[in-house]
Amino acid sequence: MVLAGTGHVYKDSAMPPRVARRVDGRQSVLIANNGQVTGAKKGWQADYLMFTEDVELPPAGKIGVILKEEEKTENRPSRVEILDISSLGKADEAGLQKGDVILAVDNAQIATIGDLKIALLDKKPGETVLLNIVRKDTMLDIKVELSDMEKAAMMPPGHPKR
Repeated sequence: MVLAGTGHVYKDSAMPPRVARRVDGRQSVLIANNGQVTGAKKGWQADYLMFTEDVELPPAGKIGVILKEEEKTENRPSRVEILDISSLGKADEAGLQKGDVILAVDNAQIATIGDLKIALLDKKPGETVLLNIVRKDTMLDIKVELSDMEKAAMMPPGHPKR
């Protein structure tokens, strides 16, 4: 955790002592000593650092597709199109195809790859999500079981990050 500013990093009355009472871990307050006025009073601007233990996160659920984000044009909003299907995921089994455009995941609107990542943030491998897609001019609802794929394995041959 990193905080920067004035009032919320005071030694006795702000974030550092309150966090220390609730969370066990190393913490430091760094105060500027550069001769410039950096806060309400000279030298009172500070950064608060808290060092936490490493945490292993559970694997993220993956659809198993390579995506292309297309920017908004005069005729249509920005969108996310499926460029390829991974043989290691369940997208093919669910019926997704190259060229499908993802409109929503579990009713969360998708306009960017960032939107898709947020929609899948709390989803785990084995869970099923409902994708609203457009294929050519037809709107479809497709259920996909999310997969747990190794980072390199989830990218099909030819993927630029493989």
